[in-house]
Amino acid sequence: MLLEVTNLDVGYKEKQVVFEASLNVDAGEFVALIGHNGAGKTTLLKTICGFLKTKVGEVLYKGEKIVNNSPAINVRKGLSFVHQEKSLFPNLSVLENLQLAAYAIGKTSALDQRLEDVYRLFPILKERKKQMADTLSGGQQKQLAVGMAILVGPDLLMLDEPSLGLSPNLVRDLGSVLKEIQKMGTAILLVEQNVKMAISLAQRIYVMRTGQIILEDTHENMTRRENLWDLF
Repeated sequence: MLLEVTNLDVGYKEKQVVFEASLNVDAGEFVALIGHNGAGKTTLLKTICGFLKTKVGEVLYKGEKIVNNSPAINVRKGLSFVHQEKSLFPNLSVLENLQLAAYAIGKTSALDQRLEDVYRLFPILKERKKQMADTLSGGQQKQLAVGMAILVGPDLLMLDEPSLGLSPNLVRDLGSVLKEIQKMGTAILLVEQNVKMAISLAQRIYVMRTGQIILEDTHENMTRRENLWDLF
């Protein structure tokens, strides 16, 4: 098992947001976590990555306890996180943003090959590699954020609402790229409110409601459900 989350409780100050959440991701697997806005999905991701701390529950990555590690340590271990918020260096070029992602964790030896992989997945980034990041469109900035995350060669890529604000065409293109990233050997944990997109991509799906994971099911079973809205 690549990632194992067991009975995780998380809150902000005195308010508990996530209750006894458990999920897992196998190596190379595509898993989605869906639920309404405010269900606790982002909070759970941030805790796995180390942005939020907890005293209750366990997170194992490659069999090693990582709960309460710093995000920097977890990235070096092969866990990348694409935030819902913008996480670029706006006054640097596309290429400089990509280079910094590699330099930050000391993975520069294969930088040229990794850049070519990113450019293959996102050709627009190669076309605009000298352009400042803050002058890119919203969709292009999202592509750059994903490019930075995969440049470091993660074993697990976690994404928080990557389709937010994108046009239907860009959502479809992003889905195709995520499947290609999975084919390259990277496991994916996708948090999404776009239920249709998430179910179409993932092999397994977890449903979260009011801080609790209430269902785990396969892609096949979820696509056969006549009504998904009763889950939310």
